[in-house]
Amino acid sequence: MELGCSTIGFSNLPLKEAVRCISAQRFTDIEIGMWSHGCPHLDLDAPTADTVAGCRELLDRHGMRVGALNSAPWVYCADRWDGGQLRAAADRLLALAGGLGCALIVNLNELDDVDDALTREALFVRGVFRRGRDVYGVPVTVEAPHRGLTAATVGETLQHRGKDIHDTPGDRDYDWDSLLRFLMQRPRPVYVDEFDGRLAPGEVAQEFARARDRMGQRWAGLQQTSGA
Repeated sequence: MELGCSTIGFSNLPLKEAVRCISAQRFTDIEIGMWSHGCPHLDLDAPTADTVAGCRELLDRHGMRVGALNSAPWVYCADRWDGGQLRAAADRLLALAGGLGCALIVNLNELDDVDDALTREALFVRGVFRRGRDVYGVPVTVEAPHRGLTAATVGETLQHRGKDIHDTPGDRDYDWDSLLRFLMQRPRPVYVDEFDGRLAPGEVAQEFARARDRMGQRWAGLQQTSGA
């Protein structure tokens, strides 16, 4: 299992400080959050080539690689449901992901009505998938719509998402074994991502490291059980 760390948990820090905290906990793969002012780790309006060069230099210095960008095109739009604005923002994100050689995780909107969000996302991301594949060579996945920090269950998520999921369990009991078994059958990178405003950045990094170690132990136990 490839287990990395997201910078979204360090949204109140500059990217270089977030990377330093994550690197200190021995992570080598990261997901970079891009949520405009909410997580301004990369500037979508800056020249793509400059952003790519600066990001690569920073990650190379720490011996790290970026596996994915996590962003919501709507945060860069004056009208969050305007198709033209959404497509333009998505295209800029795809160009940036293509330059970095990583995947793009898309979140269209966080709504109270999860079913409505799923329908709207499906209509929009169909074109983003195709543009990513055909124009930029970028794999595109979708963040599962969620209420606050609680996503749909693993089963519900897989029913809607098929092979591409980005799940947000939140602070509740969760069927981790089902998720890990799914990952055994369909290997893909996993990024730990959470933020508790009561914790300092160093404490957040330590929590991420503990999550990585716990998931690694659970993964090893399931492998032994399954004979993998």
